[in-house]
Amino acid sequence: PFTQSLLETDIDQTLKLYEQAGFSYCQIVPEDFQMDSTGKVNFTLKIIEGPQVKIQKIIFEGVRETQVPILRKLLEIKSGQIFSSFSVEKSLQKLNKILGLKEEPNYHLESTPDPGLANLKIKIKEEKNNSLEGVLGYVPAVRVGQRNSSGSWIGKINLNLNNFLAGLRQAHLNWERKDGLSSNLAFSYQQKQFFNLPL
Repeated sequence: PFTQSLLETDIDQTLKLYEQAGFSYCQIVPEDFQMDSTGKVNFTLKIIEGPQVKIQKIIFEGVRETQVPILRKLLEIKSGQIFSSFSVEKSLQKLNKILGLKEEPNYHLESTPDPGLANLKIKIKEEKNNSLEGVLGYVPAVRVGQRNSSGSWIGKINLNLNNFLAGLRQAHLNWERKDGLSSNLAFSYQQKQFFNLPL
């Protein structure tokens, strides 16, 4: 059975195939609708492919200028290659995992005077995601036999710093003390790039 929603779905799927091949400005126009005596519908889909688009420049929005060179290296999409929505979305998913963002970056193409070139604009919602959690208690001094035990602090503190020092760095500090005899202290630091090399 012919339905308008089915036709629109098929057109959308065909447009997506064209977009994956770099034809971002492709248009599909249904025309010449006719119904024969048996109730069958005939129509024509006019496809206007438009130019195959290459990425002229990649522009990041919502991030500090100091992070742009690092993001360019982490992104698998490069200037000069043919635009593919599939490749861009796949690359942004990987970038999202590396950055640990709550929202996946979104993108759009910005047209240029040359119809065969477009700027890829990527908007990133940078989040600090810093957190501090913990509990503290104090055990007062008590007398045990002939000796007095000194009072002590007990508890647990977790400090997490993401995008530490305005870059793709993370720092974690953990402190735990269950009694007055021993403490656990842990510190970790992660950096995505070091001397322009990915770690």
